[in-house]
Amino acid sequence: LCVSEKKKQKVRFRSQLAWTLLLQGGGAVAGILTISLLGIHLGPEAQGSFSLIKMEVSFIGSLAMLGLTQSLFYFVQSYRMSIQKAKVIAKSLAALGGLFALGYGLFVQIWAWLDIIAFVFACVFYVWYGILRGIILAAANTRIFNILTILPQVLLLFYAGFAVAVGNISNFNILFAFAAVFYIS
Repeated sequence: LCVSEKKKQKVRFRSQLAWTLLLQGGGAVAGILTISLLGIHLGPEAQGSFSLIKMEVSFIGSLAMLGLTQSLFYFVQSYRMSIQKAKVIAKSLAALGGLFALGYGLFVQIWAWLDIIAFVFACVFYVWYGILRGIILAAANTRIFNILTILPQVLLLFYAGFAVAVGNISNFNILFAFAAVFYIS
């Protein structure tokens, strides 16, 4: 590469890094504000319920993804797999997440049916979102990937504002919020 091309690459890298720090930092701030709003206005029980459900969705979703997010990213980026094929795998993993969530909701948490249904959808959409986000990184630029990464945190901040305005939080509306957020994202 010539000197001017190296300078362009360096400038592009710095720009991408700056956008990544700005966007990812914004997502982190949104996450902190969400937890803070819930804790300050609705108390530690609401904050704990939200955090526990967030962890449960993340745990079940991570199990269902089977660590394939990085593999699919690699294979799509190296043109060894089409985006269509990766989407088929993502759908299969999302269905697996739904099955894991159903079992967890029935036998571990022993939730009411509406809570279980919302949990299943939250986990299915979490897996779908997680896999597609990785595929998008392989096919698009880092700014789009970063926006998709922070979108759930920003949307959950709106949920927290709504929950504070209503003055109430329940397992169902937390689970429904997670399902809606990952569906929209």
